[in-house]
Amino acid sequence: MSTRSAQSPPDVARASRRPDTRRRAVPRNRIELLGEEERLRGADGGRWVEPRFAPLDLNELRVTRLRAGYRGGAVVFDASLVARAGAVTALFGHNGAGKTSLIKAVAGLIPTLAGQVQLGPLDITHRPAHERVRSGLVYVPQSNGVFSSMSVHDNLILGATMTREQSVIDERLAVVHRLFPVLAERPTQVASTMSGGEQRMLSIAIALMAGARVLALDEPSLGLSPAVTQEVFQTVRRLADEVGLGVLLVEQMIGPALACADHVYVLRAGRVVAEHTRAEALLRRTWWDVF
Repeated sequence: MSTRSAQSPPDVARASRRPDTRRRAVPRNRIELLGEEERLRGADGGRWVEPRFAPLDLNELRVTRLRAGYRGGAVVFDASLVARAGAVTALFGHNGAGKTSLIKAVAGLIPTLAGQVQLGPLDITHRPAHERVRSGLVYVPQSNGVFSSMSVHDNLILGATMTREQSVIDERLAVVHRLFPVLAERPTQVASTMSGGEQRMLSIAIALMAGARVLALDEPSLGLSPAVTQEVFQTVRRLADEVGLGVLLVEQMIGPALACADHVYVLRAGRVVAEHTRAEALLRRTWWDVF
């Protein structure tokens, strides 16, 4: 009897030694995430995969026992919160409560001393701010985050600086124009000549052009009239409802913010001291006991 029949066929033996280079099958709602991870790491040398608006289950921000501060001194202590996909999560507190410090720590703009920050399944605690933006967490500051000497269109295109695929830029631009018709109508207007409310809308639109999955908005009502403030909060609500973003909204104007919020946290002296659903928050007669 031939000894060859007792051995593996040569082709099979060689194949068993080859590495498996086939792309593994993944469920549809994981494809965007794999693209994001490949884009951040750039380790496989493959095609640049640009995520579009990601599935809802990836648009959740989770902060766990976060301690953050300046020069080693903590001003935020063991803060935990969740900003869910398709929802507006409001963070209330008095001046100096640590609201801006907390949201800046989440965005990677001040040091995290302890705790964890997650975006969907990604642990972004120790990633620098620009990588958090690439992952989909975009911070919009209190002041108008616009390039004042540039046109509306140029501002929007600069927001997409980290994006390489023109089709993605076009897709995001279409969403921005649908949400903010005034920006579509005035592409050549210089940003500094716009009203305060329009500049605030433009700053939010820039964040969308950056590929935001979670928006961290720091007091968007600051300096605006009550009518314009209401318009801004209506837009924030649409971002959650129509685009499916998670929104973390830092505010002092409780009434207008509650009109669009789904969930509320209260911060005092750097600590989360209360948590409410919108229905529970609306039943409160006063907030002085937590402020």
